[in-house]
Amino acid sequence: MPYITELITVAILQLLSIISPGSDFAIVCRNSLVYSRKTGVYSAIGVALGILVHVAYSIVGIGLIISKSILLFSTIKLLRAVYLIYIGCKSLQVKPVKQSNLHWFKQDITHIAAMRICFLNNILNPKVTLFFFSLFTQILSPHTPISVQ
Repeated sequence: MPYITELITVAILQLLSIISPGSDFAIVCRNSLVYSRKTGVYSAIGVALGILVHVAYSIVGIGLIISKSILLFSTIKLLRAVYLIYIGCKSLQVKPVKQSNLHWFKQDITHIAAMRICFLNNILNPKVTLFFFSLFTQILSPHTPISVQ
């Protein structure tokens, strides 16, 4: 396996980027703490699906188009800002439900909603696009077969 070093390098850098604090980390932690552990797991699945989309189009080369087009990149940033404002407004509107004499809990959201929130948060993040594009252009060589990529 002549490409094992590329694979290990990409895997380690991806792992480090996932565990570093950011908006995905904050939303997954919030969903885990406010709702339930299971909701947090589904939120993490949503982030993983978003990352899968970024990896797919970065390998195909769309990341280059997005990074070179100021209009497209600005549109993604604007959509992200609108979505974050929407999430903030929705979180302010939720009323806590008393389920115990000792604690206040918020009503749990559906698993699909948890995945959707985190998926959109990840997909609309232009930094993730640039991260994957720069990662793949620096680590993977042009001679690396598509199957290995």
